[in-house]
Amino acid sequence: MTQADMLMFIATLGRGLYRRRLLRRIIPGTVMVAVLAFLTALMAGTLLIGGLYAADVAAVHYDISPTIAHTAIGFLTMLATFAFATATWVASRRLMRREPPLAAQANDIAEAFLNGLLEP
Repeated sequence: MTQADMLMFIATLGRGLYRRRLLRRIIPGTVMVAVLAFLTALMAGTLLIGGLYAADVAAVHYDISPTIAHTAIGFLTMLATFAFATATWVASRRLMRREPPLAAQANDIAEAFLNGLLEP
């Protein structure tokens, strides 16, 4: 089997699987959960490192107690991390219940509005 035949076989197989309604709902939801999980981890690491460094610099520069600076930056870091973790958790719960993504719901609402507006 040549490489072109192999690619054609994979494309045909993928097209057949994608036509199934369940996969069309699961794939975007799974990708969204993966992206949100990645963003949660990225934000947690970035905010932790950058926030603690900024707190140390501010404490030295402005003669602020290091404890107060670390507490304030730590709170902001936890708040941002909690927001992304909550968004990830909500998206994964929605995926488990097989609800359509928020974009699909908004699209249905807009389509219903336009149908009602254009009908006499």
